[in-house]
Amino acid sequence: LGPQLPCIALCAHCSFHCRSPTVGHRPPHPHTPLFRRMALVKAMELFGAALYETASVLWTEIAMFGVAALCYVFFIGGLPLFGKAGKPPSGQKKGVHAASRASAGGAVKTTSPAPPPPSEARNAVRAHAARGEWRSAVCVWHRVKRTDEALQLDLAPVVEAMRRSGSRPAEVAEDLRAAAAERPQLVEGIAKLPRALLQDESADLLDAILALLEDLGRPADPSAYTVLMASAVRRRRPEEVVAMAARVPGGALTPPMRALLGAAAAQRGNLAEALEQIRKVPDAPKSGEGLLAPAAVAQVLSLACSQELLGEAAAELRRLKLTVDVKMFDELLSSEARRTDRPATQLRQLLHAGVALGVPLRPAALQTVAAAAARDKDGPGLRSLCDELEESSKGADGVAVSEPLSLAMMAAANAVGDLRVASRVLEMHRAACAGAPGGRVLGAYCS
Repeated sequence: LGPQLPCIALCAHCSFHCRSPTVGHRPPHPHTPLFRRMALVKAMELFGAALYETASVLWTEIAMFGVAALCYVFFIGGLPLFGKAGKPPSGQKKGVHAASRASAGGAVKTTSPAPPPPSEARNAVRAHAARGEWRSAVCVWHRVKRTDEALQLDLAPVVEAMRRSGSRPAEVAEDLRAAAAERPQLVEGIAKLPRALLQDESADLLDAILALLEDLGRPADPSAYTVLMASAVRRRRPEEVVAMAARVPGGALTPPMRALLGAAAAQRGNLAEALEQIRKVPDAPKSGEGLLAPAAVAQVLSLACSQELLGEAAAELRRLKLTVDVKMFDELLSSEARRTDRPATQLRQLLHAGVALGVPLRPAALQTVAAAAARDKDGPGLRSLCDELEESSKGADGVAVSEPLSLAMMAAANAVGDLRVASRVLEMHRAACAGAPGGRVLGAYCS
């Protein structure tokens, strides 16, 4: 090949000069292994930085996953592979026993898992209801309502959970109807629901449950119908009261139902029917509180005043030992006094009816009646009112003949021209003021 001439080749990457034994041949670069190692180190450095950044962001999730794994191992019983040596997991052990019995010639009977204890679903529903987890309680009910376990449930929290979850009363009743069709024994539990729903806020749901029991041929407690009738009276729906009374099993209307029918008739403006229903209520041995609300008593008095039957109505109400609210009676007396077609005699009868029903005689009511007597120039009525005032002002707890009451009585005395009534009123006012009557009263007397 001839002599080998050395040549000098300039390195394209650095200032290193190399001598090649062959002209035109470039030998391997002496720095190539070093570059590869540096690139590998740089890649590992970048990967480590990325791994560190990822761990710094996800360290909370990683820690939670580790805690969950530990809880599973220690509280659930551990994974099957962590079982004791020589003791296979329960599922594997059952399989081995089943295989051994099959090999021995015995038939293997495949059984489903054992059902939960009868109280498990009941306790779950109560626990969810106590925590306000209404949808979870409804889910438990839907899971067991077609099984015998539903017979062990207390349906009151189930129905409450369905109501709180947004189900309408008709939907709740339909759900119970479907469950009773699957398990007829469930009717016993449904029959206990009305007593648990005796609240005004559950009136619509109670109505739906009673309708369901009527369709199933299971009469409910009459007290449930009484609650619905009272709720309708409070909401001023007299037609619903009559319709509910027609649904009472056997038409056995109780005294509270009769009283509520009378209140509904008064709301319709039918005083004759109201008094007829009230007459059918037997005498109350104790206080009649609860038979009729104070608003219903005031309504009956208003109708009786307009139809001039105050004496009869007051007698029936007093027979049942009913009372009327003082504020409601004052409003009734004031509204009747503003009517020009109400004579002073009717206002005085209304005042007597209120006193018979427990309303104390007060200066404001007497002042209203005195103004009506002055308007109508009712001399006999004014003298009778003065007698009542003189009798009721005696004693430490008597009516105080104040200045406004004295002025109203003297104005009425001047209107009817009765000086004797004015003198008696002045003496009563003097006694109430410890012998120092007011100047306005003296001026009214002298005029």
